[in-house]
Amino acid sequence: TTKTMVSGYKHLKWTTDVDVMLRNGKKIYAGAEITEDEIKQIIVKSNITITAYHYQNKYAIAYNAGQNGKVSGITNEEVAENSSPLGTKVTPNTGYEFSHWIANTNLTLTNGTIIQTGQPVSVDNLKQVVVTTTITFTAQYTKATYTINYTSNEYGTITGITTETKKYLESPTGTTIAVADSEYSFSHW
Repeated sequence: TTKTMVSGYKHLKWTTDVDVMLRNGKKIYAGAEITEDEIKQIIVKSNITITAYHYQNKYAIAYNAGQNGKVSGITNEEVAENSSPLGTKVTPNTGYEFSHWIANTNLTLTNGTIIQTGQPVSVDNLKQVVVTTTITFTAQYTKATYTINYTSNEYGTITGITTETKKYLESPTGTTIAVADSEYSFSHW
């Protein structure tokens, strides 16, 4: 008995389409599982179709929130071998932005690109991973960036920095100078 395996599949069982008797006197009923050794013991009395059943290899894909966020979609999915994961959604904590994923193993994308373990994996790239093993993806975040604009009302001007960018929980440099018009004095920001 020879079985040819298709990549990404495993042999599950054999069955016959008719009841068969084995040399040791055991009867195997049509549709019941039969081993390769039992197939070799069949006493042939009629046409027999012996069918091999296979199942597609599947792998667990896990999504970890990492620090500074949470997974707001699925945390696990089962993906057939040589298929790609669907991905999930993450919700960053206040003051953070999702940056990318990292994986616990080397990845190959559908276009042949290889991403090494620990290297950034974009959302788009994650959905192009060719799954051949169990994978854990961990979300990575960066501090959110905010813009501070310095302006003046109609009774003065400002000099120095008029705009600056700061990350979450950082303080502005405050190197802007407010200059009031001649009839006015600076009051407050």
